[in-house]
Amino acid sequence: MSINFGREICGDLTSAETREWLVTNGIGGYASGTIAGLLTRRYHGLLVAALNPPLGRTLLVTKLDEIVEYHEQVYPLYTNRWSGGAINGYGHHHIEKFHLDRTIPTWKFACADTLLEKRIWMQPEANITYVRYSLTRASGPITLTLKAFVNYRDYHSDTHAWNWKMQAEAVENGLCITAFPQASPIYLLTDRGTVQPTHQWCYNFDLAREHDRGLMDHEDHLHIATFSATLHPGESFCFVASTEPNPGLNAEAALELRRTYERKLLGYWQDSCPSNIREVPEWVQQLVFAADQFVVNRAIPENPIGKTIIAGYPWFGDWGRDTMISLPGITMTTGRLQITRAILYTYSKCVEEGMLPNRFTDTGETPDYNTVDATLWYFEAIRQYYDLTEDIDIVENLFPVLADIIQYHCRGTRYNIHLDPADGLLYAGEQGSQLTWMDAKIGDWVVTPRIGKPVEINALWYNALRIMGKFARQIGRPYQEYDALADRALARFERFWNPDLGYCYDVIDGIYGDDASLRPNQIFAVSLPHSALSPDQQRAVVETCGRYLLTSSGLRSLAPNHFHYRGYYEGNPVQRDSAYHQGTVWAWLLGPFVIAHLRVFQNPTVARSFLEPISNHLTTGGLGTISEIFDGNAPMYPPGLYCPSLVSGRSSAGLVSHRTLDRGSWKIMGLKAVLFDFNGIIINDESIHEQLIAELLLSENLRSKPEEIRKFSLGRSDRACLTDLLTYRGRVVSNTYLNQLIERKSISYRNYLEQLEQLPLYLGLENFLQQLQLADLKLGIVTGALRAEVELVLTRSGLKDYFPVIVAGDDITLSKPEPEGYLLGLQRLNEAYPYLNLQPSECLAVEDTCVGIIAAGRAGMQVAGVAHTYPLHILQRWANWAVDRFSDLELERIQKNFLEEPLQSQV
Repeated sequence: MSINFGREICGDLTSAETREWLVTNGIGGYASGTIAGLLTRRYHGLLVAALNPPLGRTLLVTKLDEIVEYHEQVYPLYTNRWSGGAINGYGHHHIEKFHLDRTIPTWKFACADTLLEKRIWMQPEANITYVRYSLTRASGPITLTLKAFVNYRDYHSDTHAWNWKMQAEAVENGLCITAFPQASPIYLLTDRGTVQPTHQWCYNFDLAREHDRGLMDHEDHLHIATFSATLHPGESFCFVASTEPNPGLNAEAALELRRTYERKLLGYWQDSCPSNIREVPEWVQQLVFAADQFVVNRAIPENPIGKTIIAGYPWFGDWGRDTMISLPGITMTTGRLQITRAILYTYSKCVEEGMLPNRFTDTGETPDYNTVDATLWYFEAIRQYYDLTEDIDIVENLFPVLADIIQYHCRGTRYNIHLDPADGLLYAGEQGSQLTWMDAKIGDWVVTPRIGKPVEINALWYNALRIMGKFARQIGRPYQEYDALADRALARFERFWNPDLGYCYDVIDGIYGDDASLRPNQIFAVSLPHSALSPDQQRAVVETCGRYLLTSSGLRSLAPNHFHYRGYYEGNPVQRDSAYHQGTVWAWLLGPFVIAHLRVFQNPTVARSFLEPISNHLTTGGLGTISEIFDGNAPMYPPGLYCPSLVSGRSSAGLVSHRTLDRGSWKIMGLKAVLFDFNGIIINDESIHEQLIAELLLSENLRSKPEEIRKFSLGRSDRACLTDLLTYRGRVVSNTYLNQLIERKSISYRNYLEQLEQLPLYLGLENFLQQLQLADLKLGIVTGALRAEVELVLTRSGLKDYFPVIVAGDDITLSKPEPEGYLLGLQRLNEAYPYLNLQPSECLAVEDTCVGIIAAGRAGMQVAGVAHTYPLHILQRWANWAVDRFSDLELERIQKNFLEEPLQSQV
């Protein structure tokens, strides 16, 4: 999207100082400030370098105060406010336009008839900041003067200089600054002009945002040198701040390097988009660039090129919880799957006693492990990566780590985290600890103590166990233990349900019993792919959260009617931390709410509407990003972190991933629903059925021939198959006896599948299902198989959530090739999604047999044939499309034909 401001914003200091820009370098360093050029935070700076990437962030270069001399007039382009409130410079009055150009903040200063453009960017993977000034309009030359302010401190602290003396040494093209012995050198260089060293401390720069936070609100910075150059129209001047002695001074080459990096980011994302994408709002593209800001290098002994995710700018490092939650949105939906893989492997090396680190300390010492949820989110991140890539190697390689995590949680690990043998639920916490994301702690006071069994922790635990069962089957490992643990957790998850209030307890078995406070944590029991709640309970949770917690910016952390509710996040650190999770709105929770809402109501238009206010916020606070928190009460000001990975990651995931509102869903197309056959399409079980039918006939003293069974069984229900087979053999049975035969065969089929370690699903099926859901297509199954058989397969394979509509053999009286099943499937789709008003011509059937193709065609639907059962050349005569395998189905071509004149199948 285009983020632009004119004089009405830039020239109004109140508006301009609340809009902040951020540029990052991929190793933990950054540059940041306000569009007014005014310092308002201790974290603002032109070069905040990561001296021990991604740690050791140190403010080195604070700002440049620019002055233009033109036709004997002096025009300050800077604005400074001092601790007493006095303002000088007023350079914001000369800003004609501010523009965030992808990742590059750009200003245009108008002084008389001149127009001076300023751009700031950083070199990827280097502590180098470029500032380029270009004179694009003037009737004569200008003299541009830059006063360079430096510092040397941890980015969390502040400086009060007294008699601090830094050394400035002349080097080619500029100066080398040494703050103190053993300090990393700071290089201030230009591509032209002169430099005049100076050494003047300027005291008491006002820091308004730190005042709001109840912290030290003024600071000193050193004016170390003055740079100047004469520019004629069309000429440029480049200033470089660096920790390296020889950064490139060719501004055009440096800018092109940054542009190339941006194009790669956009290319990764575009290449990962489903081929049926039509339209994407511009502001979604801005989130792609925002996502990159958080990806940084983290070297570990086993992997010197490891990766991690910064939890947020300007003051967070990398946190395990934030990394795992935001990983799908930050890297997967943006097409950077190699980075996803690198991060998953990096964190696998940091697992200790079955736990992922909560936080890597700024000093690089032993990480903190005070978290229960980071480890469980790790399972979900791996699942999403695997579902997207089918990278079985990562499952093979990380499975021992995951299995070890489960074992540690079962027998107990740090902070009293253990499986309760009484109910199979996960308990966590001890006095003085804060292990969930609601982790505010002031001294020894834990503001939101959640010792016991938190609802989202057990939702994550159940989800992780189901994932482990699936992974174990896929790589041929024992899975029964994980299934048993999951079944037990599922059976006892009902303890979280509060029937009197109609929503979940936030914590059960806590220090003070069960906590009925209405908090948003229960939304994860609906949004995670494996939910332990019934459909009615899921709906009640979404409706309750929507009624009491939902705002345009996220979910409140506590319902307003609670006596501990705090509607404003303000005051000193103690006051603010006490409100942090007691009513403050958290933007990252909007993503899970949208996913949960879509799961329950299956209406992408409504679900998408909850995300649309994000586009408005991208032009306030941290530009191009989404703020961490908002006040719970109107006007819901964003008082906290202005660039958090949790929010960008979850918002990106909610918008462009997680099988919900992917980019293809921004445009409703001609094809609206896809109905699948089951046997021979979902599961490769035709030979199993033929064997069981032969055994059944043998028990009836009827020998059978394989070709006879295939003739009567392929594509047809057991009722139709057995009726015709027995009649063909001269055997007439009653309807009651026929039902008994069908049930005997069904029991044998289910028992057979139960003995299989891995179900014989067709390769490429889940990828194709993901494509369809990403395109916002409604899915269902129409089959002659019994419902119990279908549900067994879908549940065990983890595919159940794909198919909200199932028409089974129990539901129909006439088997394929009659159209009854497909017409009933259409009816049930319309009952589930009445707003679509589906017509047969808007549905695609996926079949493997001729009788199935005929049935769908008679129902007025187009058909894609997959040659799992019949040869391709036979299906080509009957279906609209015929392919050898799922991976050959081109959704884009199918969509195109639905928008144009439909092809007629030969039925």
